[in-house]
Amino acid sequence: NLVHACTAHGNLPRALEVFEQMLGERVRPDMRTYTLLLRSCISSRAATEAAGLLRAAAGLGGAPSRFLPCGSAGAQPKGGLTSEFVTEFLEGIALTCGEEDLALGLLQDLKGVRGLKLDSRLPMAWLHAQSVPPAESNENSSV
Repeated sequence: NLVHACTAHGNLPRALEVFEQMLGERVRPDMRTYTLLLRSCISSRAATEAAGLLRAAAGLGGAPSRFLPCGSAGAQPKGGLTSEFVTEFLEGIALTCGEEDLALGLLQDLKGVRGLKLDSRLPMAWLHAQSVPPAESNENSSV
């Protein structure tokens, strides 16, 4: 689809335009669309955009109005969100984008989403991941 083509070519702004157009035409995004957009946001370090998309997908307040032209229900994927999906992108916002405070605030709000069960130890996992030093390179080892 067009969102995939845009994200595959590194054009996040165009992918978001297509997403907004979809919503404006009352096309309900699926999990694949959200996954493509959120992964592109994380890899581009666009934490604020990722948080807005996650808020829209969860039907939370605080999502940018451009992601909710038809109300919050129109932006929610059919079947709802899985904890694995949410965890992947919360960790991306916290660790890859370096926006731990944004991720923590979003985590608190997501805990109120009906039917979504999130691991209460998530923030501790982020802190641990930040404190673990990177593995040493084996460049100097003999073959």
